[in-house]
Amino acid sequence: MDQNQPYSYWPTHDIEKNENAFCRNCNTLLPNEAIDLMFCHKSGRLIPVRVNISQVMLESNRIFWSAIVLDLTEIKQYEKQLIKLNADKDRFITILAHDLKSPFNGILGLSDLLVKNIRKYDTDKIENVANVIHQAALQTYTLLDELLLWTRAQSGKLPFKPEKLNFENICSDIIDNLKLEANNKDITISNSQKEEVNLLADINMFKTILRNLISNAIKFTNNGGKIDICTSKNHANVTISVTDNGIGIPPDTLTKLFDISHIISTEGTANEKGTGLGLLLCKEFVEKHSGKIWVESKYGKSSEFKFTMPLFIEKINNFSNLD
Repeated sequence: MDQNQPYSYWPTHDIEKNENAFCRNCNTLLPNEAIDLMFCHKSGRLIPVRVNISQVMLESNRIFWSAIVLDLTEIKQYEKQLIKLNADKDRFITILAHDLKSPFNGILGLSDLLVKNIRKYDTDKIENVANVIHQAALQTYTLLDELLLWTRAQSGKLPFKPEKLNFENICSDIIDNLKLEANNKDITISNSQKEEVNLLADINMFKTILRNLISNAIKFTNNGGKIDICTSKNHANVTISVTDNGIGIPPDTLTKLFDISHIISTEGTANEKGTGLGLLLCKEFVEKHSGKIWVESKYGKSSEFKFTMPLFIEKINNFSNLD
C-alpha cells in the first residue's frame, strides 16, 4: 500500500489482522459488490468508507485488484440527522395526539353531561356548559388548523410568494385584530417605528409570524401590562422585536421553545389556552425567508422575541441621455 496515501485499512493497532480479513472478504465478493469499512486516516481519525472491489485480469493472466473508495462521512452524518428528525417527529406526533385527545375528552364529557341533564339544568347552567364546550372546540380547531399549516410547510406544499410589504400597515392591521384580546386585559400595544420599513416577504407567512408573537405576548402579560413592537434595519435585513413586561420564561424552557420534540403549551396569565405549535410555525416561516428567530427573557419580568426578515431593495436604473 502506498504510504503517502491518507488511508490505511482499519485502526493502526489492528491493521495486520484486519488487512487479512479484508483480503478474505475481497475473495468472496461478487462482481460489483461493496463492503463498508472503517479506515484510519494518517491523523488517527477513523473514517467510514465504502469500498467497491473488482478483479482485473491482464493478458499475461496476472490478476490485479481495482478498488474505488467512497468516503461515507457526510452520508453517515445525514443518516444520524435523519434518525434524529424521525425520532423528533415521532415524539411530536405522540404529544400532538395527547393534545388532541384532551380537549375531545372534555367536549365529549361535557356534551354527554348536557344531554343527560338538559331538562334539569337551568338556563345559566346550560349556558356555562355550552361556553366551556365552545372554548374546547375552538382550541381543538385552532390546533388542527395550525397542524395542517405546519404539515403543508414541511411538505413544501405551502405557497411561498415573497413580495413588497409595508411593515407599518400589516402591523397596524394585526394589532387591530387583536385589540379585543388586549383590551380584555387592559394591555397597551405600541408600534414605534423611526422610519419606513418595506419587507420582501410572503404576506401570509409574515402575518402568521407577527400575529403569533403578539398574541403570545398578550397571553403572558398581566392585566395593565404593555407590549412594544419595534424594528431596526441594516443594509439587507430588518430585525423585528416584540417585547412585553409579562411573566417571562423559565430558563429550562427557553432552549425548548423552538424544538419540535418539545411542544410546550402553557396557560396564560388569564388561563388562556395555547396549541404549542405557534412558535414552531414562526421558526419554520422565518427560516423560509432565510431569517433567524430567538428570544431573550428575564423570568418573572419580561420577554423579547426577535426575528429577522429581508428588506425590499428598490432597484433604481439610471439611464444616461443617449442623444
